[in-house]
Amino acid sequence: MDPTTLVNEQIDESKLLVDHLRQSGFDVTAAFWVLTSDDGRWLLYIASNVVDTVGLAAAFRRVYSELNRIQVRWISRSDIKLVGSHNPIANDAITYRSDTLATRYGGRQLGKMFVEEAYIYPR
Repeated sequence: MDPTTLVNEQIDESKLLVDHLRQSGFDVTAAFWVLTSDDGRWLLYIASNVVDTVGLAAAFRRVYSELNRIQVRWISRSDIKLVGSHNPIANDAITYRSDTLATRYGGRQLGKMFVEEAYIYPR
């Protein structure tokens, strides 16, 4: 698989992960895939107030637990980036997202990060 191509299986499985996180009580302020200009790799960003309240390590443990529970094939632990709910990249993703449909973002920057493209899940 070409690392610069976000495939439907990644989109669907990450949506499943986000839905399971929300059902388990884990806040997902925003979720979005980002193709960074630096390394040309798609990363799944999950912005959450859990990062703000309990810290990054505890938040990752909860996300990894849910990831293991749903047993996905197209998302690995290394694909996931957690950020706080007020992180500039999350704020920009929230600004560009739709309430009902996924948004393909072709701008040059999210937060202070230069990006090639982003796929932002609806609210």
